[in-house]
Amino acid sequence: MKTHWITSFVLALAGVLVFSAKLHSQSPGAPGDKSPLQTAYGLRDKNKEIIEKQTLTLQKLDDLQKAAAQLKAFAKRS
Repeated sequence: MKTHWITSFVLALAGVLVFSAKLHSQSPGAPGDKSPLQTAYGLRDKNKEIIEKQTLTLQKLDDLQKAAAQLKAFAKRS
């Protein structure tokens, strides 16, 4: 009987805590929060930066591949 009372109390307390907690996502007026559109623009800008870095990396890899092919060609000649 005592265990049932403790279990009920713990469950009731957990329910009160869960339902009374103010979630961060539910406070739209907090300073520093961004609108979904601002978040999307931020993600777009970061994606552009990543794509530029990847393009530069691919260019470097292409240059290395060409240099390796030239070295192989020169090695075969000698």
